[in-house]
Amino acid sequence: MSTIPRRERLIVALDVPAYDDARWLVVGVPASRTTASAPLGAFDVLTGSMIVGRVHLRAPVGPGTGELVGWQLTPRSIPPMDETVQRLTAVRRVEGIAATDSFLRGTGDLVVPPRTRASVLLDQTHTTNAYPVLTTSGGAASRVTLTYAEALVDAQGAKGNRNEVEGRTMRGVHDVFRPDGGAHRVFEPLYWRSFRYIQLDIETAEQALVVHDVHGVAVEGRVRRLVGTHGAPPRRSGPSAGPYGQTMLPFRTHRNGRT
Repeated sequence: MSTIPRRERLIVALDVPAYDDARWLVVGVPASRTTASAPLGAFDVLTGSMIVGRVHLRAPVGPGTGELVGWQLTPRSIPPMDETVQRLTAVRRVEGIAATDSFLRGTGDLVVPPRTRASVLLDQTHTTNAYPVLTTSGGAASRVTLTYAEALVDAQGAKGNRNEVEGRTMRGVHDVFRPDGGAHRVFEPLYWRSFRYIQLDIETAEQALVVHDVHGVAVEGRVRRLVGTHGAPPRRSGPSAGPYGQTMLPFRTHRNGRT
């Protein structure tokens, strides 16, 4: 490390005298005194893997030097979150193709022929917060847009009666998926959407697109609440009981492993 400027050194606690540090990868920027604003750094450890972290100054070592603080995994302290499949219940409007609700009930598929533009409006009958999941086959080079809303709007942009769809248009957040033509491809955004209605706007190229399923996945966690003032909390049994008998209160949060 003698060829590395002092302000750019990574001091790593590896007590291995025979270790060859010639292959260390050092970020060529000055270290920072605050972890939040520190640059990213990485080095080649003895196992051949890479550790990525923030380069920051370490006061006991002296000014102008730094160390690499890796992002460490720790055991979770709360129970895993529950995932509940929520089925859309009805096809409210179809344009460009003939369609039924069989693909929503798992008894059939929605097939969009090649070189076709189609629009399908789906209704869940109530507003929810969930991760939309779309499963398709085929449809190489096609474009599928999912738009989400809790109501459709009229010509003046007013929502009015949430149950009415005739003469109204969809306006809301949307995701665009581009199938590659493979079988049973599953598309899902990284964050949940709030909706009652989902509108599928599909444009196919030279290959037909088969839509197998569209549904939502609601995610709910459980917060542990201790009951009682002295000693061990009262015991509780049943699906809402925690590992020590605590009451587990539901709350909505991000899906496991997805932020």
